Amino acid sequence: MTPNPTFAAGRIPKSKGVITYSLGSNYQRPLAGAARNAVFNTARRCWGQVFYVLPPFLVAYWVLGWMEER
Repeated sequence: MTPNPTFAAGRIPKSKGVITYSLGSNYQRPLAGAARNAVFNTARRCWGQVFYVLPPFLVAYWVLGWMEER
């Protein structure tokens, strides 16, 4: 009679229904394209802020020029 693996001392039962996946080391690139994406993302975000920052500066420049003329 062979002992049942779940009750045998020192034996671990074989897992069923457990699936594991892994990637090779040459496919794991956590910083792939980070520098290129950082440049274009920064440019896009700065361009999105231009219309909030530029008008007050233009108005201030115009007011300062107007004040110097007076």
